[in-house]
Amino acid sequence: MNLTYISQWSTEYTVAFIIRQIFYIGFIFSLIIIYPFYTYVYQLNREKEKATAAYPIMNHYHFALKFILIMGLMMTISHFYISVVSLGESNDDDYENE
Repeated sequence: MNLTYISQWSTEYTVAFIIRQIFYIGFIFSLIIIYPFYTYVYQLNREKEKATAAYPIMNHYHFALKFILIMGLMMTISHFYISVVSLGESNDDDYENE
C-alpha cells in the first residue's frame, strides 16, 4: 500500500473535519447566544400577543425553536463525539499498519 496516499487522505480528512466542527460549533454558539434574547422578548410580549389571532402561530414557533435548539445541540454533541472517536480509531489503525 502507498503510505503517501494514506498520509494525504488523513490530512484531507482532518482538514475537512476541522472545518466541519468549526461550522457546527459556530452554529450552535450563535443559537445559544440569540435564543435567550428571543425568549426574553417573547415573554415580554406574550400577554399582549394572547389577544391577537396570531398567538397560536407565535406560540408554535416558540415551541419549534426550542425543539430545534435542543435537537441541534444533541446532534452536534453526538456528531462531535462520533467524529472524534472515528478519527482516533482511523489514526490507531494507521499506526498499527506501519
